[in-house]
Amino acid sequence: MLKLDYSQYKCPYPVIETRKQMLANPESALNVLVGDQAGRDNVARLADKMGYQSSVTTEGKLFCLTLTPAESPRQRLKSLQNFKTGLPCGRKNNRLLWQRPYGTGG
Repeated sequence: MLKLDYSQYKCPYPVIETRKQMLANPESALNVLVGDQAGRDNVARLADKMGYQSSVTTEGKLFCLTLTPAESPRQRLKSLQNFKTGLPCGRKNNRLLWQRPYGTGG
């Protein structure tokens, strides 16, 4: 299990660094220490999107998130590849479906 201490940093740094570790070590469980609620919520959201299960414990004013891989390796690889594109479902382009014209009010 990798132990990551981001308790001295504010978002988005803990999320970015946790994501880097998830991509570098896809089969490893992570123990992430963050210092505020925003970091706790955002790292937990990242874990959910990348196919990890998360549990949170409180250590004084700090939050300790334990992230464990939840899916099979093949499913996790697919979800990681989709997440790398930054778009849902791994699509290569994102189209604007509707746009309100300027000056229409409301």
